[in-house]
Amino acid sequence: ISFSHATLCNGGCHAVVDSAHSFIVGPSEQIHQINGIIGANIRGVVPCSAISNLPIFTVTINGKQYPLKPDQYVLRLPGECLSGFQTLPLEVEVNLWLLGTIFLSTYYSEYDYSQRTV
Repeated sequence: ISFSHATLCNGGCHAVVDSAHSFIVGPSEQIHQINGIIGANIRGVVPCSAISNLPIFTVTINGKQYPLKPDQYVLRLPGECLSGFQTLPLEVEVNLWLLGTIFLSTYYSEYDYSQRTV
């Protein structure tokens, strides 16, 4: 997982494609780093005027890159814009990422249980 020329999972990390989550959820240290880069405040609010200048967020799975543009990872709500990155619950601090509907709405995914592939 990389963002703004920084690799956030040195040596790799685990990720789960999860339609139950709207956001991309990850370890607090990395999510705070991402939200700092995009200028999100403590509530995750991002200046809407900054969206066009934000960097691309890239997830690499088995060597294939899946970039997300700022308008794909920042949610435009009435009156404010919200970061699409959230931290894992405090009791679950592991190197795990949940790729929610922000990711799934951009990339088609196919699940084959018999072949154990996504």
